[in-house]
Amino acid sequence: MADSFTISQYMTLRELVQASLYIGLRSKIIKRYFLFFSVLALACVVFGFITAGRYFYWQSILQILIPFVVMAALFFIFIVVVNALILLIKPDNFRNVVYQFTQWGMTRSAKGFDSSRPWGDFIKFRETASFFFLYISANDAHIIQKRMIGDEEEIEEFRNLIKDKVCNWMLNL
Repeated sequence: MADSFTISQYMTLRELVQASLYIGLRSKIIKRYFLFFSVLALACVVFGFITAGRYFYWQSILQILIPFVVMAALFFIFIVVVNALILLIKPDNFRNVVYQFTQWGMTRSAKGFDSSRPWGDFIKFRETASFFFLYISANDAHIIQKRMIGDEEEIEEFRNLIKDKVCNWMLNL
């Protein structure tokens, strides 16, 4: 097993949006927001059926579903626009970034910005088909692109290093 990994990253807008949606949709605030509006919509449907009788069914259901579709579309558009602006304003934060993983921890180097974190700073680890997410707080993660690591054998070695160092890992495919 390799003792260290050096991973050069170049994040595209599509990948950044995909990662942001993954992190954002797992946020407790977003979940509570959609749960609140789901309960509110369900209450409107129930009270509408009770008060309006037989003329209420399809029209009221569509009137309640349309705002959910609009909210989801606006949320997606917001994520795309914000990520596009971030890539436009601060491209060096996501392009030409070098991550170095050792037995001590992680070092992130970019143009004009270097940071390092010991393994103890990471609270959890998640894996998807395209990314590794190394969380330093509930909604803040370092995003590591699998395509930049190499072949399956190297990805497996990197996964094993992360598993050994970060205690709360989950496989989310």
